[in-house]
Amino acid sequence: MATPTGDAAALAWLPRLLQTTDSMFPTGAYAHSFGLEGLVQDGLVTDAASLDKFLTNQIVPALRQLELPCARHAFNAACADDLETLCDLDHQYAALKGTHELREASARTGRQRLALLKKIAPHENKWWEKMDAARRAGELDAHDMIVMGAQGARMGIPLEAVLTAVYYQALAALVTASLKLIRIGQDACQDLLGKHLSEVSATIEVAREVSSEDMGWFSPTLDIASARHETAYTRLFIT
Repeated sequence: MATPTGDAAALAWLPRLLQTTDSMFPTGAYAHSFGLEGLVQDGLVTDAASLDKFLTNQIVPALRQLELPCARHAFNAACADDLETLCDLDHQYAALKGTHELREASARTGRQRLALLKKIAPHENKWWEKMDAARRAGELDAHDMIVMGAQGARMGIPLEAVLTAVYYQALAALVTASLKLIRIGQDACQDLLGKHLSEVSATIEVAREVSSEDMGWFSPTLDIASARHETAYTRLFIT
């Protein structure tokens, strides 16, 4: 096989990023609404307009202040082969998630992502094995933001592309879940997704300036809805 050159070489990381952010990549994210079902059950998200409000007021700020900075710091730690800092970030991220449901959703999808990376990126198996050993020892929960940041660093994916993928995945997961929960069509979902994707660069620019000490976003409405959802009488989603 010929060695890629020019633009093909510069974008050699792109196929793996597309594979691992596609809805077919089996991290189990499809089984989670990440708190949205609880908000629907509480009557706070009922249509496209209220879903847009939820994304604008709760999800995008959380991405800007917690998820994206955490992925960035994990990326830097993995670049430096600093597993200790990666584990510290993982613990910090868990502490900043307000409810058991949301913590468990993040850890489940992250653990599955890590297991899959061991199969599709065997050239970095030593690093994945180090992370998995830390997980088995109880030093790492392997939250998805941590694993995605490490994945970008170890697979040569530019940081900007990693953060864009994190932003896209979070929004796409919620918009996709909304199709099962409220009266909303696919066109409306794409309109919402397009609107918020147009703001990704500005969100990432702010997130790049958030230090590890300043990471965090308090969203009591989402936390309460998630806590209630855990004991709901009926559920379509795990979280």
